[in-house]
Amino acid sequence: MQYSLDLIRGLDLSLVVLIISSHTREVQAYFGSNYEGLAIEYVAQEPPRGLLDAVYRAKELVADRFITLLSDEIYVGCRHKNLVEYWQTHPEVDGLVGYLVSPSWGDIRKNYSIVMQDGRIEELEEKPKSQVNSLLGTGTWGLTKAFFDYAAFALTRNPPNKRSFVDALQLMVYDDYLIQGYDLMGSYVNVNSPADVERAELLVR
Repeated sequence: MQYSLDLIRGLDLSLVVLIISSHTREVQAYFGSNYEGLAIEYVAQEPPRGLLDAVYRAKELVADRFITLLSDEIYVGCRHKNLVEYWQTHPEVDGLVGYLVSPSWGDIRKNYSIVMQDGRIEELEEKPKSQVNSLLGTGTWGLTKAFFDYAAFALTRNPPNKRSFVDALQLMVYDDYLIQGYDLMGSYVNVNSPADVERAELLVR
């Protein structure tokens, strides 16, 4: 979490909303309402019901245009500041999806795949079964409050296996929202296992 907050501190954002549960209450106790000048508010998710539900619970606290980052992802040398600047200066864009060009199909399979045409997202697939290209979808997104309408639809009306964050974004794509991909470049690890921890430790040395 501290690594993510250090990353966010360099992005010129006015507020961070952290989603916590009973298993992560110590995060609030440790960081409080301010981390080195970065204002923090907390939203409880009880019981934990996945990423999409977690982000949906923050809808009353965020601005019309906001950034979402996952705390279990480690980025080194990536272009988050550039992504935020692009997001803030292109109001015609309805969403940004941070991605990297990855040689590892295993990493893409753990996350989600992206199909684009001239920078515009055409298809997103959570945990794809077959490889379509080398684009690795990450947990860095630029969103507007319109996303929450699609999150609510996905959570309540989609079949149980189609209620992920990526599924909600795909609904926006179907409705012709302008969702673009943004190449973060740099290096990245999604930390979900002891082996991932080792990879992340090597990356940040």
